[in-house]
Amino acid sequence: MMTHLSRWFRNIALAAAVGILATALTFAYIARGDTKHNTQATKATTESVLVASQDIAIGTPGSSLRLGAGMKAVAVPESALVPDAVTRRSQIAQLVATQPIYSGEQLTTQRFGVAGQQGIRSGLKGMLRLVQLPGDANQLLAGTLAAGDRVDVVASLPNPEPGPTHATNTVLRNVLVLNPASGSGGTGIGSASSLSVELELTGRQAERLFWVERNADWTLLLRPSVGAVETPSSPQTSASVLSGSHAG
Repeated sequence: MMTHLSRWFRNIALAAAVGILATALTFAYIARGDTKHNTQATKATTESVLVASQDIAIGTPGSSLRLGAGMKAVAVPESALVPDAVTRRSQIAQLVATQPIYSGEQLTTQRFGVAGQQGIRSGLKGMLRLVQLPGDANQLLAGTLAAGDRVDVVASLPNPEPGPTHATNTVLRNVLVLNPASGSGGTGIGSASSLSVELELTGRQAERLFWVERNADWTLLLRPSVGAVETPSSPQTSASVLSGSHAG
């Protein structure tokens, strides 16, 4: 009798243990599934994008931007992605920035384009500036100049100022012509004119040209395309002209 009862208790205990083990395994499986599901959901709702780590100026080549040098990779929620977000450097490697990009902004292909999209701005870098100089057809060598030509600026101005005595000299040399004389005109850097020429200058050269345009008689001189030799700079006055000195 005791043996039969012991066997019965043993079977009950074994069944209970099996039930507890099955329950534990079930909960473990559910927990693992929830964790996997949450991980997949997290991965599905974020994406790595490239973000500016410093201000990026117009004209900056995309090839100059690298991780740790101008940009960084950041994981952002899909809901925060900007249109056309840049996720790979190769997307902008052959482009240049056509709009300013500020530190912390996501890079987007809408802010980049081919160099030609910048037009004349693509060549302006560092100290270089563009000046639109108004004048008449003779001053601007209208019909003669072409983009890419180099010119000097010769001017006749009061010396001393003010006074009736004038001196003539070359005040700027080897200036690049970006666009020859055209009728688009505008105010330029001085008075209005029906003709103007676009020149590439440094800021200091632009200051000198502005003074000459406002206060002196001047004209452009076309330089040789190759092998130009500089004439020694020596102011010409009525006395030097009449005496024939400094003739070259």
